[in-house]
Parts: sequence; structure tokens; C-alpha cells
Amino acid sequence: MWLDGRGIFNDGSFAYSVHCLDLRRPWSFAEHGHRGFCDLLFVESGTVHQRVNGQESTMTAGDLMLVREGDRHALWGSRFRYHNVNVPMAEWSRLVAYLGVDLPLAELWSAPVPPRTSLDRAQARRLGADMRRLFDRQTDPHARPELVRVLVEWLAVLAIKRPARAADGPPRPAWLDGLLPIIDAGLEQGLQVTDLPRRAGVSQAHVSRTLRRHLGVSPSQYLNQRRLARAALLLARTQRDVTDIALSLGFRSPGYFFRLFRQAYQVTPAAWRRQEAGS
Repeated sequence: MWLDGRGIFNDGSFAYSVHCLDLRRPWSFAEHGHRGFCDLLFVESGTVHQRVNGQESTMTAGDLMLVREGDRHALWGSRFRYHNVNVPMAEWSRLVAYLGVDLPLAELWSAPVPPRTSLDRAQARRLGADMRRLFDRQTDPHARPELVRVLVEWLAVLAIKRPARAADGPPRPAWLDGLLPIIDAGLEQGLQVTDLPRRAGVSQAHVSRTLRRHLGVSPSQYLNQRRLARAALLLARTQRDVTDIALSLGFRSPGYFFRLFRQAYQVTPAAWRRQEAGS
């Protein structure tokens, strides 16, 4: 099962949606993924069990976690108070552009498991109050500044506590953490592989070596992966012409885009759009 941002954000006039569960009975939510949005989860009291990307864990009072677009998770529990904010990916992209490269947000997205941290009591009380304010204002089309304030504060808490690295792996350079959100922000502005060294401030050869070492792909492969993911989202959520999507994302020809898309998704772009419209 996939949850789609189209069903949550109505006509696009709202910047986010918030859910609050205060339960005293058994409850569960089947395994699902997200398309077009991510979730900021917070357990205010009690215990929530979950399975994320096949790994089971338990969240207790004060735990905060980011479930990203593409992660798959299931939730269950019986006595807890729990909040989650659904944030459209467009808001995430705007936030990355606003914060620049000072905060390692890209690492939150590239970690193998969703980033998570435990708040102290004072932080938990403050976040609980923030969640209630967001809940109360979620139908206000002018509430976006409140969302931005909350995300800046609490994503910083997650980002500063960086995800664990493999003990035998080299640390990722800061310029790579900065480059990844720049790539995502530039996908529809004609960003090309030849632009990456200037954006990163290192040589083409160094970009290539570093991406292969840390991400396991070449710069062109990584850029095409991100282009295809954005194309899949645009096909599902807009009625834009397929050729227009392909050219706006920097593919050299519609035919090249069609071939890569079919290799990645096992269907044509048009079939993907029909499939997603019926899901």
C-alpha cells in the first residue's frame, strides 16, 4: 500500500497535514510507503511498535523520527499519544534551499534507515506544544511559516545527531552532503553532470571517485536516478506532457528518457501514469 500526497493535501492550498492519535486500545496501521511526502513522527507518551524497511523497533515517549518518501513502515500499539506531520516533498525542497549546505539534511535522506533521536523532557514538552499548534492550524492556508519554524528546529535536532556510519567506511565529505540537495533542487533547472564540479568546488575526477566510493554509482548514474524519481512523481501528480517532463529534467531526448524509465520501472511512462492514477 502506498499513501499519496494527492489525497492528503486536497487542492494543494495547504502546506501540510497533521494527525494526532491518543489511544487506550489496540491499534495498528498496515505496512505502507509514501509518494510525494515525508512524515515527521513524535511519540509524546506510551509506546509505539513499528517495522521500517523490514526492521522492527520500538518508539517510546520523547522519540522523534523522520520517515522519508520511499521508506516502508507499519505501526502498532495499544496505549500511546502520537503525532505525525505529513510534509510534501515540495516543502522539503524549499527548506533545503533555504537552509543551504550548513545542515547535513542530505544525510538524513541517504541513510539506510530513517533518522531518529530521543528528546529530553524539556524538548519533548516543547515539541508536543508545537505539534498541537500545527494540528490546530493545518487548515489555515497562511500557516506555512509555522511549519517552516517547526521543521527548521526539529530537523536540525535530527541532522546534528548524524546517522551512524559503517565502522570500516570512510566519512562522507561535507561537500558531498551539500551537493546532494543541490542536485535535487536543480533537477528541473537543466542541471547536468558537467555542472557538479563547480557546485561542489572539487574536480570532475574527485566528484566521480567520491560518488562511486560513497553511493556506489557514477555521477551520471546518480543524476539519472534522481531525474527518473522526479519524473515518476511528476507523471503521477501532474498532467504535464511526457515529453515536456523528459526535456525539463535534462534528458537529451524523449527516446532516451523512455528507455531509461522502462529499465527502472518496468513500464512505459504512460503506463506508469495510468497505473498511479488507479492506485
